[in-house]
Amino acid sequence: MLMIVAIGFVTLLLRQVPLLRLVLYPFWLFNTFIHEFAHVFALGFTGRRFRGLVVDPNRSGSTHFVGRQGCIGVSAGYVGTALFGGFLIMLTTADLSPRAALLLIGVLFGVLCICFVSNCFGLLAGLCIAVGLCVAGSYLPEEQAALVLLFLAVQTILASFDSLFVLVRIACSGQPHQSDAEIMEDLTAIPALFWAVAWCVLAVLILVWSVTVAYR
Repeated sequence: MLMIVAIGFVTLLLRQVPLLRLVLYPFWLFNTFIHEFAHVFALGFTGRRFRGLVVDPNRSGSTHFVGRQGCIGVSAGYVGTALFGGFLIMLTTADLSPRAALLLIGVLFGVLCICFVSNCFGLLAGLCIAVGLCVAGSYLPEEQAALVLLFLAVQTILASFDSLFVLVRIACSGQPHQSDAEIMEDLTAIPALFWAVAWCVLAVLILVWSVTVAYR
């Protein structure tokens, strides 16, 4: 638990120095990929036909499909990222070897990138992240692999909250923006701010639950 707090503190320090932020860039991209993959799986679950997934250098992403968007598919991005971050937190204390966990995540992540990512930057960046995870899982000692896995978990959680806080600010500004919250507003007639706050609350509950399960 103290290590989670320490990693969070180090992350805040890294964010204050522009050059050192580059250390966090792959983790921010990883979060974008997880967000978009969550959309893909939700769209498949609701019967939509997938067309392509794009991840850009500015850490934005989009998932394209045929058919009208539904509430499950739209909500899946932020909820899915929070759930995956919580899963990683629990994985850090599971019986599975940290090296095996990193290797498994790297392989699955690489396969998903090959299957779904449709732009050159996204595919190249995704495969580089996948290779990095596989190398860490293959060659690092268990103690260092455990630290990398925990760092990945914390960064996924923090990046998820960053995205949600940005979403709340956009919703509060009232400026037109094609965000998931505004799409939900169009689908349900419930204000975008409600959805942004609701996803934030849900992410907090998932974080508390995962930490409780992992460190009880």
